[in-house]
Amino acid sequence: MNLIYIKTFLEIASTRNFDRAARILNIALSTASARISTLEQVLGHRLFNRSRAGFDITPAGIHFQRHAVTMMRSWEQAQQSIGLKSEQQSVYRICFQINLWEKLISNWIPWIREWTRMPF
Repeated sequence: MNLIYIKTFLEIASTRNFDRAARILNIALSTASARISTLEQVLGHRLFNRSRAGFDITPAGIHFQRHAVTMMRSWEQAQQSIGLKSEQQSVYRICFQINLWEKLISNWIPWIREWTRMPF
């Protein structure tokens, strides 16, 4: 299974628009459509019901979406894990509200660097 098909599926499911998803992925609309058709053939189920009015995600598509998200997260974690330097053991992700940056986060990052002794 080529992960690019899964990424295309997730982008279309997220944006609810084939054309917008194709632009975000920097591919032709026909390429996005072909990828979804291939994915549907491989899975043996329609993922989207297409009509002149637009499209809807099918129950099979909704079910597959949960697995697709898990597959992409696993792939990203594998890439990060393999890419770690030998002295590093893990990667940390920090999410915060931008308005908290100066008050809290700018003081917290030097502390966490020292605490973990990991270069960021």
